[in-house]
Amino acid sequence: MRGYLVTLYELPEFKETWRPWPRRGDTVIRGEKEQIVKIHNFTTNAAEAFSGADCIMPWFPPLRHRTIAETCAPHSKDGQTIILNPGSTGGLLEFMKVFQEKGGTAKINWAETASLPYGARLVGPGGP
Repeated sequence: MRGYLVTLYELPEFKETWRPWPRRGDTVIRGEKEQIVKIHNFTTNAAEAFSGADCIMPWFPPLRHRTIAETCAPHSKDGQTIILNPGSTGGLLEFMKVFQEKGGTAKINWAETASLPYGARLVGPGGP
């Protein structure tokens, strides 16, 4: 809605979660009014998702932080911003440790939140 190209990434073993989306590239955002938002890309290819991104916002529960960090680390580049959603009190420290373990040398702008920005409920196929 604000002109950013958004790519959604999912681990390959969970790609079926996209199945109910009505049309590839569209999603419905509900709020004060219903709006159609174009999604630039849906992918399970980590290189495709992370290497060209300016901002990476992993929205995963803490039990998947390590897995996502291991997947993301090899594709990071200088100047990227990673905002962990939610950080869950120190989740970002785990992310940073994994990047270091994987030999990451990219200069990343790190941040984490303390809440769930995606708290919602499914009211029908393909949308929140």
